[in-house]
Amino acid sequence: MADSRSAPAGATAILTLSCPECGRRIENPAGGATTCRSCLTRYTAVVFTPPQETGPVVQPSTGGAACAQHARNLAIGSCARCGSFMCELCRIALDGQQICPSCFNRVQAESSSAANRLNYTSIGFLISLVGVPMMILGTLLGPLAIYCCVRGIFRNTNRKDDVAGVSVTGILGIVLGLLETVVGTVIFVAMLSAKHLR
Repeated sequence: MADSRSAPAGATAILTLSCPECGRRIENPAGGATTCRSCLTRYTAVVFTPPQETGPVVQPSTGGAACAQHARNLAIGSCARCGSFMCELCRIALDGQQICPSCFNRVQAESSSAANRLNYTSIGFLISLVGVPMMILGTLLGPLAIYCCVRGIFRNTNRKDDVAGVSVTGILGIVLGLLETVVGTVIFVAMLSAKHLR
């Protein structure tokens, strides 16, 4: 999610965003579907305005509702997701809606867990294992395994098999993928040569 911080008077607001895959900081991102230039991961960026650190504290009158988080503050609205009352200090503008800090934390947790579902290193390693008994398909499965393993190595999540910062399954998947590609190409060329000799 992009964080739109308020800038001093006369300055422009600076938006910052970190890629959910590789963690690279991106300055002034555009909202919507985005692709990270570092790891080529596609994700959706949502620009939001965080609550101000200081704001007016208005005492609730007998006719007004109090904020759910700050009982001494007058509520200026209700959260679009959960309906709880919020004051000016709590209100967060997110994707055209006004939500409370609790719902914002839930949205952020949901988006980060959705980004980390695929473990490309394991997928690439499994593809390379499938290609071992079927070396004739190595020209197809080998490069696919290499691509998935390289993409998985450049991610900074799901690295439970790291040894001294190196992904073991990723390296094994790349080695097997290279072997399958070479052997598959040799088999394919040998089959073509045998066909032409007949």
